[in-house]
Amino acid sequence: MGSYRLIVVGLVSVVLAGCDLASLPLKGGGSAAPATASGGDTLAQARAQLAAGDASDSIHLYEVALEDVAAGSPQRSEALYGLALARVSAKGKARNLDKARQSLQTVLKEDPAYARRVEASALLGVLDDVQRERSQSAAAKRALGEKDAELAAAKTELASKERALVNLRKALLTR
Repeated sequence: MGSYRLIVVGLVSVVLAGCDLASLPLKGGGSAAPATASGGDTLAQARAQLAAGDASDSIHLYEVALEDVAAGSPQRSEALYGLALARVSAKGKARNLDKARQSLQTVLKEDPAYARRVEASALLGVLDDVQRERSQSAAAKRALGEKDAELAAAKTELASKERALVNLRKALLTR
């Protein structure tokens, strides 16, 4: 799991450092240059917003880009991958790890030759680990809540017995 985190930290660092993902080479040559002007422009804007640290705006732009690019195109894969990175990088309510997982699962399913398949798989692995840890944490919280309820009931019972003992003591002393 540690190596996954290193890969993800490296990926996010590259994106946030302003690397133009479209300029990176794809497997088999070429690059992720946009197929359509509007889809490509929006994708470039989304990348720029993410690189500038504005994950919330980049999420919206990646979603728009997904509407503009052709299904099965490298640009769709890049938009899905970028959307996942944006959702992981976002702050507050814009951060959505479940939707990031869905985007990564989609890109890995739809594009077996995706140039960033290793990175997408690594990020998906980290998100799976996070989800598993959250589930375990929620289960532990539920168990603690149940124990707290049991302890509260035991405390109430003990206090009741203590009062009964005090009353019994008083009754015995008055005889």
